[in-house]
Amino acid sequence: MTDIFNTREIAIGIWIVIGLLWFASLGKGRKSLIQLVRAILQWRLVIIYLAIFIYCGVTVYVLCRVNFWQWSFLKDTIMWTVLSGIGILVRYEQRNGFKNQMKKYIRDAISVTAIVVFVSSAYTFNIWVELISVPILVMFGGAQVYAENDPRSDYKRVAKFLQALFVAYGLIAISFSLRSVIGNYQDFLTTETLRNFLLPIVLLIAFIPFYYAFALYSIYEVVFIQLKWPTRNDKSLVKYLKLKLRKYVGINLFKMERFCQYRKYATPFFKSKEDVERFFNWLTSKNIGRIIHKHNELSIDELPWDAVIRVALKDGTVVMGEYGHWTNAFYNEPNGESLFVMDNDAQHEIFVEDISSIELVN
Repeated sequence: MTDIFNTREIAIGIWIVIGLLWFASLGKGRKSLIQLVRAILQWRLVIIYLAIFIYCGVTVYVLCRVNFWQWSFLKDTIMWTVLSGIGILVRYEQRNGFKNQMKKYIRDAISVTAIVVFVSSAYTFNIWVELISVPILVMFGGAQVYAENDPRSDYKRVAKFLQALFVAYGLIAISFSLRSVIGNYQDFLTTETLRNFLLPIVLLIAFIPFYYAFALYSIYEVVFIQLKWPTRNDKSLVKYLKLKLRKYVGINLFKMERFCQYRKYATPFFKSKEDVERFFNWLTSKNIGRIIHKHNELSIDELPWDAVIRVALKDGTVVMGEYGHWTNAFYNEPNGESLFVMDNDAQHEIFVEDISSIELVN
């Protein structure tokens, strides 16, 4: 077994099995475990799992054809598919944007930390040391997370102490790994080692098309469900809206993200086909990005209702009064987004484009 897994991986596997058996021996734990397995094995998720393994299998076949992949990479490939491949899909967040998330994953894959982790895996302690250290590190890690999230100052000192212990353990592990690498540099500095290091990076890059398709399908599904609510009494309008969306987006994920970013400004006002047409024309406007940027810059969404605010305009004028509400940029087109302030029973409409700053008075 040690020819396939190192002692650290074996120790982690043993403790996972022990933990699952102990958890399953508990009445409530067994029920929770069964529910978890059922949730994981939902037919839609099973289809995704199969799709991922088929896609990664095709990727491996291509890498074999170009003489990059070899059978010694099988374990690492399976672990990457299960932990990283499925993990990427699970962690997908629409609001962060596909491009930003992929940049983060690629940056992490080629970071100094990734290199250090790879080098440190070149040497592991014997199985008994790993069996003892794994649960200790897990407990210390949990304690550190708890201490970091506790506001009490004493817990902050505990968190720093535990962090120092992790750093010390990491330095010890790295020092042993470096000694092993230097002592056997001829075995380490090979093309196979280089390919083994590049394997997760290559798999990640090859996974981008699948991740793109998954993200596009997921957003389509969610958006189509959400679009029924403001137009649920007019099925023909829902059908027309979906048709326009498909025509606008097609398979362009970035256009779909743009639609999701700005639709909150217009969805409540979809009362007719003309409103839908006007929205998609507005969506392609060059001014829309500037309007939303200004909205976020002034933190309008964070203003509490009925708060007294001081609004400074670009021409030097200052208006102070109770914050009433703001008008939707799409609804208020072509004048743009505006803010309403009550001053001595008089209501002032101030266009957001004319505001330089907003300050809470109380």
